[in-house]
Amino acid sequence: MEVRCARWPGNFLTWPDLPCGEWQTAWAFGQPPKHADLAEWLETSDPLHRYVRKLLAAGMLDREQADAMDARARTEMAEAVRFALDSPFPAPDEAYRHVLAAGGGA
Repeated sequence: MEVRCARWPGNFLTWPDLPCGEWQTAWAFGQPPKHADLAEWLETSDPLHRYVRKLLAAGMLDREQADAMDARARTEMAEAVRFALDSPFPAPDEAYRHVLAAGGGA
């Protein structure tokens, strides 16, 4: 699968700055974001927002389901972050393991 989209505003460094806060399910249900410049980006570039809106329009998703999925995703992410932060650093020779190009070459 190939997905092309513009980055979330502020996500241009290793650790993103979220000037607009985290993504909100309410935005897909008509609540405008606090930052007006984010509204256009949501409608034209955010794949999650656009997909949720598409499912809503098709009658395949309602607010309760969307909120439940969002809560599960946030819980999974929090658990993954905690696991990563609590894990020891890998050995230096592991740096090129599981990368697309063997040996780090082009």
